[in-house]
Amino acid sequence: MPTSQQRVSAGNRFYHDVSLRGPVPDRLLAAPPDPWGPDDALADRLARIASRHADAFFAREASTFAYAQSFGWLAPLAAREREGGDGRHPARVLWEAWLRGHGRYAPKPWAPLLTAARTEAMLRHSGLLLEGRDAPQREAVFGTLIRQTRHLARSLKGKAGPEQRLPLLIGLALGGLCLPFAAEQERVVKPPLAAGLTALAGGALPKGLRDPHEAVRLAVSLHGLREAYRARGLTAPADLPPALAVLRLLLGGLRVGDGGLAVLPGGTEGDRSAIEAVLPLMRGEADAVLEHYGYARAGAQGTLLHVDLGRLSSDAGAGAFALTDGPDRLITAAGAPSPALAAIDPALSTWREALLRPAAAATLDAAGHGAAALDREDSRAGTLLAMVRSGAEGGHKRRLFLEADGAALLGEDQARMPGAVYRFPLHPGVEARGGTEGRATLVLRSGRSWRFESAAAKLTIEDGVYAGAGTPRPSRQLVLTAEREGVRWALRRV
Repeated sequence: MPTSQQRVSAGNRFYHDVSLRGPVPDRLLAAPPDPWGPDDALADRLARIASRHADAFFAREASTFAYAQSFGWLAPLAAREREGGDGRHPARVLWEAWLRGHGRYAPKPWAPLLTAARTEAMLRHSGLLLEGRDAPQREAVFGTLIRQTRHLARSLKGKAGPEQRLPLLIGLALGGLCLPFAAEQERVVKPPLAAGLTALAGGALPKGLRDPHEAVRLAVSLHGLREAYRARGLTAPADLPPALAVLRLLLGGLRVGDGGLAVLPGGTEGDRSAIEAVLPLMRGEADAVLEHYGYARAGAQGTLLHVDLGRLSSDAGAGAFALTDGPDRLITAAGAPSPALAAIDPALSTWREALLRPAAAATLDAAGHGAAALDREDSRAGTLLAMVRSGAEGGHKRRLFLEADGAALLGEDQARMPGAVYRFPLHPGVEARGGTEGRATLVLRSGRSWRFESAAAKLTIEDGVYAGAGTPRPSRQLVLTAEREGVRWALRRV
């Protein structure tokens, strides 16, 4: 006489045979590797959610809805499991909560972009959901994956916009490569996928990629897609490598000496493991890609200067810059908590909004200015970046000159407003000393020092905040208050 578990398994098998037009697979043909590094703070919060509020985590009205439905939580829990902690149990608790509430199609939780992200996450972290599970539980995972890929195929026949279309195509292609019985989907999706990759390789870049976090995510997706094609022994679309190279140039251009990304308004240092996995290209060609996205870069002898020309909004601190000396971050923006942490903590979501203001970046502390027009001049003496922004009160002009030996950054700012204030947020690892007579000494973690000097302005050292590496933490900032229309300042390595 069959056991209850065998009867359930047989019932599930019959349901899947009918609804999915074929038996459910019991293995993946290929799966892209998981490149994301550990995030202890995020994993701890997710474990608490799994133990107390798993069903509410996925609720349609919850602030966590989009993040929860994308299954982005699988990555930090998988990393915790790899590091020897318990990521598997909370992952399975959350998965079962999702299956109970949203395993059947509904428009909001099965929105195409969420479905594409969920499909990729489940494929990458299938071990958390499948290893050691019995037949009905494995069938539930595979059945969901097959339904999602078919839903993505139907969605592509609709009116998906250009920015939605590429993630949908990637999710569908991955499903076709990794799941048995889905080879036909891979063949159908290949022509439109090739067209999307050709556009990306040719510079038709979605606006969302101006956020480096999204650029990392897409680069990871394309890298995983390439690895899945290789694992299956199939030929990838011809423009997959060039499209990935564009993103690798962008990330390489934004990368600094400690392996993360330069923190500019609203940005983060990024996941170093994921960045390293996609092999960023730190080459001269990156400058053209950076400017296309709204950034500028100059470098000399280990000193790197990054400038935001206005990528998020007119008030996001265009003209702000970040300065690093080898592995040490010196001047930076306040950054923002990671999107994942902000998604599950309303307080951190508020922080993200607040830190997009000009006061949180190394630029003129005034709203209402547009993006910066850039004039660049490279010479034997160094690199000059001249920027002009228009505004209701007369605009802002900034000139930054990085000397050829990387030992000095000279700045000049002009704004037609009384008492204009310019802020220079410091990384928490920087100790600021002095602040009198227009001078301050900045001591880095490595022990090296830089001297800040100013003219025609009052210099003070004030408290600040830094969130580019996770939750906000205290830092310091240099504040210049203009005494005349123009101010000059310099940062010199001691």
